[in-house]
Amino acid sequence: NTISMYGTGMWWRWLSSLSPSSSKSVPQRLPRLFGMSPAEYGDLVAFRRRLHAHPELSGQEVRTAAVLHAELVSLGADRVLTGLGGHGVAAIFESASWRVNPQLAAASSTAHTVIIRADMDALPIQEHLGKEEDIRPHMSTIPGCAHLCGHDGHMTIALSVCRVLSTRPPQSGRVVVLFQPAEETGQGARSVAADSVFRSEILGDNPAGCVVLALHNLPGVPLGEVVLREGTFSCASRGMVVRATGKPSHAAHPEDGISPALPLARLMIQLMELPDRMRRKLKETTTDVENHCPSSSAAILDGDANGDGEEDGRGRFEEEEKLV
Repeated sequence: NTISMYGTGMWWRWLSSLSPSSSKSVPQRLPRLFGMSPAEYGDLVAFRRRLHAHPELSGQEVRTAAVLHAELVSLGADRVLTGLGGHGVAAIFESASWRVNPQLAAASSTAHTVIIRADMDALPIQEHLGKEEDIRPHMSTIPGCAHLCGHDGHMTIALSVCRVLSTRPPQSGRVVVLFQPAEETGQGARSVAADSVFRSEILGDNPAGCVVLALHNLPGVPLGEVVLREGTFSCASRGMVVRATGKPSHAAHPEDGISPALPLARLMIQLMELPDRMRRKLKETTTDVENHCPSSSAAILDGDANGDGEEDGRGRFEEEEKLV
């Protein structure tokens, strides 16, 4: 566990090194921190930018998987698995004892396999260009899709670990670097865990002997710092749709209709205020509400309206969800 946490800290520092806020000073500091040449650092930056320029949505990570596969094969991983849970990719690095007798190696250790997991998918959001001077050549080339959750950075971190393992393989057991698809939809982890190849080739006969490590970037953390939190670290979300049905009318005769706009507007305000009103019970919950009115003409007063809500929670999420 000590080694695992130290390794996690190293990966966090790698991510900090790729943040724009520290990009000017980092190249000179990285070789001292990681024994890496400026050329090696520049290659990782170029790889991350290549991923950033070509994002793919959940379940569509075809190009991303192909790029990762080519990189992992070139590193000489003992095995490279593809198609895990969709477009997932895994590189396996084995110790000498594992290559000789994997069954004996697995049986002789309570933690024979360390799985390092990174996610692959992007978000269905148009990348905000901002000011003209902020435009960079590696911005997303895919309309309505961008790596705005940092998964391009996560993949680069995991690839950097693979590069180390290619020259310094584990002394016992094995390390599996897993690139998981469809994290944003919540389907990727389930699909990979249920995948027959993943279960047979990675989990094997002793899944309890597998330790899984993952991380998430946290912009603004200074280079060299690790942020830990007991229990749940990041938000989860659960959505709901409230449909208010009234009676449509012509805009010239609003008195003939029943508008759901006012009650829905009141509901939106009350939902946004809910965490404050229930602060003692909803300690770590926020609500976000979006309104949709389907009218296609200015001459029509709608009789229907939808309120789409997202509840974000940490810690006692299930308990707080029931309260909401």
